[in-house]
Amino acid sequence: MSEPAAPLADVVTGRTVLGPLELLLSLFAAGTLFALMVLRCIDVVGRYAFNAPVPGASELTGLGLALLIFATLPIVTAYGEHVSVGLLELVSGRFSRYTRRLERAILLATSLAALALMAWRLWIKGSELASYGDGTSYLNIPVAPFAYFMSVMTALAVVVVALQIAALFRKPSGDA
Repeated sequence: MSEPAAPLADVVTGRTVLGPLELLLSLFAAGTLFALMVLRCIDVVGRYAFNAPVPGASELTGLGLALLIFATLPIVTAYGEHVSVGLLELVSGRFSRYTRRLERAILLATSLAALALMAWRLWIKGSELASYGDGTSYLNIPVAPFAYFMSVMTALAVVVVALQIAALFRKPSGDA
């Protein structure tokens, strides 16, 4: 069995390195999910019962999903709950504790680099979208703020991964 996925997360108490921000992001995500559920229900009933779907429902759903996914990214990162494939688990069980830590550090560093690249590119994309005032097709909702939000949430996930890497090499309190 491998080491705990997230050294900075206490699943029992629900405390992570995010602190109170975790609660705020969780409430935001829950509210967004609820709004998406209500929107879809009203759209389906309106479409099939009254032949009157909600105008722009697909655009609102897409934007809502972007908010939902990226609002939860830092939380999922803090708990180490990303989808992962354990290709080295069969072999790494035979390695020393230090080697498994090194393997985890390399995997986290790769995640950090990928997330940092995403945050940077999303910020650039947000700037481009803002510069020419791009909006959704039907409702003309500006999309630049959504790109900026996604960039900031991804950058927050980068900070979480950096703290996880640092915690990986910190001495446990019981060691001499």
